[in-house]
Amino acid sequence: MLELLDQAIKTELVENAGEWCERIGFHQSNLRFIRNGERSFTIDQIIAACQLAEVSLDWVVGISTDRKRVKSVSPIQQLKEAVIAVESAFGKEKGMLPKKLPNVTKKKAKAK
Repeated sequence: MLELLDQAIKTELVENAGEWCERIGFHQSNLRFIRNGERSFTIDQIIAACQLAEVSLDWVVGISTDRKRVKSVSPIQQLKEAVIAVESAFGKEKGMLPKKLPNVTKKKAKAK
């Protein structure tokens, strides 16, 4: 975690330790206790630091050697990317795909 703090300052993600602490919800005055091993970060602070630095939580806790966080992609975004890939592969500009997909609706079964 302290490595993340140092890196955030070096890369100008934050101006100083105070700003980093504020952004992860930690009181700067407690950094000395962290450095002395008398206190630790909460899981919420660790997650906030990972999100701020865009690093993997697995990397911070030593499970992974991959530092970068893999950003999750929503199902809608995955679908959009798939449509773009299909259009690229089959040439939408050549008129091979319909301009508009038909509106498909489900008929509700009537209760007896």
